[in-house]
Amino acid sequence: MPLELAKVYELVSEKVSSTLGADVSLPGEGYVSEPFVSHADVRRFLARLGAVERGAGTAQVGRTLDSLALATNTPRPVVERVLGLFCSGDGSPDRAICSKDPKCNRCPLREHCKFGARKPSIKQLPEDERPRERLIRGGEDIVSNAELLGILIGGGTIEETAVDLGRRLLQEYGTLRELGTKTIAEMCRVRGIGPARAAQLKAAFEIAKRLMAEGALDHGRQFCSSRAIFESCHSEMRDRRKEVFKAMLFDSKNHLIKTVQISEGSLTSSLVHPREVYSPAIRESASAVVFVHNHPSGDPTPSKEDIRLTARLKEVGEMVGIRVLDHIVIGEGRYYSFVDEGTL
Repeated sequence: MPLELAKVYELVSEKVSSTLGADVSLPGEGYVSEPFVSHADVRRFLARLGAVERGAGTAQVGRTLDSLALATNTPRPVVERVLGLFCSGDGSPDRAICSKDPKCNRCPLREHCKFGARKPSIKQLPEDERPRERLIRGGEDIVSNAELLGILIGGGTIEETAVDLGRRLLQEYGTLRELGTKTIAEMCRVRGIGPARAAQLKAAFEIAKRLMAEGALDHGRQFCSSRAIFESCHSEMRDRRKEVFKAMLFDSKNHLIKTVQISEGSLTSSLVHPREVYSPAIRESASAVVFVHNHPSGDPTPSKEDIRLTARLKEVGEMVGIRVLDHIVIGEGRYYSFVDEGTL
């Protein structure tokens, strides 16, 4: 590390002297060094080189400066001034080399710098290679899954573009469907994905789920079989990590009035109480109901509690004059119908 720092300082010092014409010798008596470690541009410079972590604190930056001064046998005030000039341009931003908008083509450290060796950002790519522009011009069919994720993520890191991050998410989790089941915290385990980006992805997946649910369960749609109900609910419920219990409300001709979620969690009589189940049915003047819930395990075989609950709900339905047409348990690619199996 000291040898690398010494080389860095040598190259930077030469560049400052030749480009800015600045005197980088020891400041005269009375010179007061600015609080270098608080300068955002210099912190950014050290982070780009990999000398400190991104967001490094004052202590870490100070230790790095001490190491640099020791390695070059240079007073620290001089080190601070040289690096400060390199990043600020001595008050002239257009002369700065490694400012917020770095001039990498003029930097003597480019081949040693992670930032200088980074891939071009999406904005720097030709228009026909930018995913957003490709989507606008050619439509969604020509854009890959990684590019779609990149559009949602919005920006990349020093090492990777947004599309690279999308590609790495898919490598980590395999498919869009599997990625869509992950929590924000799980997405954040992938380097480069923070809470804001994870929230954007989670929102997009949730919109997709709700869109599928709306299309499959349109008001007024008529259902004539358990298979039709399974196909309308499967894609939205199969990936739920908890059991979700829903009641589909029908009129006298089996036209769907609406679908109501009753509970989320393991099915027990305390979570799915007949009062909570039939209140919306009575409010909507429903003539019949179909109960639907999922098994996160993927096995739709009903549990003893499922069977007891179904019998109890059917009994209450007879008392209030609302027919229970079926109770369907959704698993992974298959389902269990109480009516089809003769258990209702």
